Amino acid sequence: FPNKMLAYNLSPSFNWDTTGMTDEEMRNFPIELGKMGFVFNFITYGGHQIDGLAAEEFATALRENGMLALAKLQRRLRLLNSPYKTPQTLVGGPRSDGALVAVSGRTATTKAMGKGSTQHQHLVNTEVPVSLFESWMKEWASHNAIGAPLKVKLRPVPSSELLEMVVLGEGESRIADITFTNIQDRRGNTILSVRDQNNYVPEYRQRRLISLMHLFLVHRYRVKKVHYLSPTEDNYMQIEGMRALGFYRSVNKELGEVVVAEVSRDFIESALGEDQGDLRRVIHKSEPASLRH
Repeated sequence: FPNKMLAYNLSPSFNWDTTGMTDEEMRNFPIELGKMGFVFNFITYGGHQIDGLAAEEFATALRENGMLALAKLQRRLRLLNSPYKTPQTLVGGPRSDGALVAVSGRTATTKAMGKGSTQHQHLVNTEVPVSLFESWMKEWASHNAIGAPLKVKLRPVPSSELLEMVVLGEGESRIADITFTNIQDRRGNTILSVRDQNNYVPEYRQRRLISLMHLFLVHRYRVKKVHYLSPTEDNYMQIEGMRALGFYRSVNKELGEVVVAEVSRDFIESALGEDQGDLRRVIHKSEPASLRH
């Protein structure tokens, strides 16, 4: 059909696992359709399955974890900076307040929006903000004479329970990233489980960029231990460097494909204290006093 723009229904009526396609072929299917002229691809009534799955998962979590389930959902919405994090806006709060002001002659004290409302509660930062790491990055970039603008993103990995922290350069090019998840053991201690980490720019390597990213994640999630899954030789070198710096109290390499490192709370408190001595030692690659000769 030359010069025709075609449409294709990526229907949930199909069981996509019975199509015979591999995961990679399914991932690239919309792209291949585009090459054949199908420029408008849509999913009919896909919301039924999407909403159904979300409701099933949340109902199960609510039954097992009570209001912690809703708190975790709200944390994820804040992480995404989703408009759904402020529900009063979406259910007509501004219009309702406008009507209330009109009929009360501006004397109404109970409003859906504004200071003191539940809407305002959702604008409060309850997690350590990424902007803190960005302030560290400015000092790191200045020390290393890096003039290119850098920014940071912390986001869930699509279709996964994993999270990703990414440092981006000009044109959204990737400078470094860490793929991870945070879990709790039976005692309630938080573990940072590192699945992958990369520094893509050779001239940025051996400048403790990844170590600085680890410091932020340990601080944000109040981490007690870090698990490295299937560590590489570069990972081993970094782990030893962080232990020498004082970041880790101990490192256990005798657990097969997992290295377990115990975080030194003294180091974290010093790095994040008023003088931030250990933070600057990380940034400036200076040795702690105990290692100087």
